[in-house]
Amino acid sequence: MSDELLRAYVKRTEGLVQPPEVALITIFGGVLGLLPVSMQKKIMNSSTKKNPYMGFVVEPYALFLAHEITDIERAQAMIPDDYRIVPARMFADEEPKPLLIFGGFSVHTSAFWGNRVEMYIVAEHIPSGLLSWLIVDYDSNTLSFDPGMGFANANTRSSVITTSHRGEVVMDFKSAVDARRIAVNASARDGVETALDQQLWVDGNLSIGYGGELSDEAGAEPFGLLFDPGEMERALRIAPEHVHIEELSWHQGLYAPEPLSVGCFPYAQHFITSQVPTASKVKTAEDLLSFVRKFNEGPAPEGFSSAAIKKSMLVGWLISTSLTFSLLGWVIFDTVARH
Repeated sequence: MSDELLRAYVKRTEGLVQPPEVALITIFGGVLGLLPVSMQKKIMNSSTKKNPYMGFVVEPYALFLAHEITDIERAQAMIPDDYRIVPARMFADEEPKPLLIFGGFSVHTSAFWGNRVEMYIVAEHIPSGLLSWLIVDYDSNTLSFDPGMGFANANTRSSVITTSHRGEVVMDFKSAVDARRIAVNASARDGVETALDQQLWVDGNLSIGYGGELSDEAGAEPFGLLFDPGEMERALRIAPEHVHIEELSWHQGLYAPEPLSVGCFPYAQHFITSQVPTASKVKTAEDLLSFVRKFNEGPAPEGFSSAAIKKSMLVGWLISTSLTFSLLGWVIFDTVARH
């Protein structure tokens, strides 16, 4: 991809993120979380008709820790039946192992803005044969939406993913729900740029699904991120002696406590995704490049709009208000009639 094409794509992706809309969606999303998940999905689907794309920008220095799964049976039970755990690797020169990965990052998107740490199980999607990232758990300091649980507010007591002037990535997420915590310090300054495994980082990001309570149904089609595949060519590999895990108390006993490898992306990653997780026809790196070229053509698309959410909230408010005043009128009429 040419520098000119890449710059245009980056600018358009960033343009999909509008802070005023993000603020409104954050406010309304928390209220919509009180509705049945099926109703939430209908509202979300109606908002995608005009603007199907969502910008998803991961800030520089996203940190990924890959651990070997030690309890395969337990891990397999956490993912849908149409996936099976297979050996994988973060970097191209590593020996494949069954992987559980923690990814911590700051992100700004068309719908939410904040910090997240996600836990993934790497598995093969049996129907397609694609290696896949399955999100089985997460903590975040901002709004979330997943197929199984719908809208969810922040669930952290504190959440830090940042860097220091000494070149250290500092990650510390403390749950507000239970006692779990992930706290890691890693020296990006001592990282070595290394080729990533393309099957995991390119193919895998075209096949993303959910596990555990986050998944709504067995057999649901995985969705994919859309991006310049060059973003997944290389990352900083940080050696174990430059990584300090202060605490990692997530799902203990499921994986080896020490990571097999640690990777860090020292640049922003610009993704396009659907507002509601939806299967994509993009399946290869060539398909991704074709998408980027087409995305750059014509007028710049608009990002996620809160219009449908605001409309639903207004309708709900009008119905609630009408019922309240009707009930109040009946009470007044009944009181007068009795006297």
